[in-house]
Amino acid sequence: MNERKLDAILEQKLPIFTAGGLNCAETVLGTMCAYWGVESPLIARIATPFGGGLAATRGVCGAVTGALMAIGVRLGREEGGDRTAAYDAARKYLDWFEKSFGSRDCADLIGMRRGEAGDSRHHGDAHTRVCRPMVVAVCRHLAETLP
Repeated sequence: MNERKLDAILEQKLPIFTAGGLNCAETVLGTMCAYWGVESPLIARIATPFGGGLAATRGVCGAVTGALMAIGVRLGREEGGDRTAAYDAARKYLDWFEKSFGSRDCADLIGMRRGEAGDSRHHGDAHTRVCRPMVVAVCRHLAETLP
């Protein structure tokens, strides 16, 4: 892992994330694409509806879905190709995430009920205490496991 490179990218992305200009999924996917040298104006757009636990419904955490999309960028198949590498990496990632954080669901992670209206950035200190460190940990894990 190129820690200096990842840290520089996170230094750019995290203030935007904290200010609400990126959600968890957009931040993870965008950070990893930048880390791997993948550029497209579509990156954040693709990840937008995954934030807040799938369109702010507090379902599957945006850091989970953003990472799965990043794994697809790195290991995904071409049409008709083999998906084994992407599936294997995704399963290993999901196992790591659940062991590290206890759940895949935004609601469980930040203490909001599934479907509860509102922005996690305004739910106590969840965004600072849970989301931001989780996004950083996820990006570090992906950079280490998928260099």
